[in-house]
Amino acid sequence: MVRAFYAALGEGRPDEAARLFHDDGVLLLPSRPPAVGRATILTFLESHGRWLGDRYEPILMTDGSRAMALVEGGDRNGEPAGPPTVGIFTIEGGAIRQARVVFDTAQIAGEEAA
Repeated sequence: MVRAFYAALGEGRPDEAARLFHDDGVLLLPSRPPAVGRATILTFLESHGRWLGDRYEPILMTDGSRAMALVEGGDRNGEPAGPPTVGIFTIEGGAIRQARVVFDTAQIAGEEAA
């Protein structure tokens, strides 16, 4: 499920990534209000879903209904893109109930200023 989420983002398919959430799922990111509900998550992913790069290779750790992914985004040539992120997922009934994505917001601000 988590690998499918990152694959969909990297391949530019935000609709498929959003479909992995429960209807009332939650996406949490630093410095942003929670995106609650599949439609709101889709709207966010459509406008921001590719900022980490085109390719994701998550390293997963799982414990029951929770999964944590360490992700370093990269472009199609294998060069790093965006800051490393950690995604913490709660999976229930075959869908994502909540995803919390954590990254260094100062690094993003530095990239935007460059």
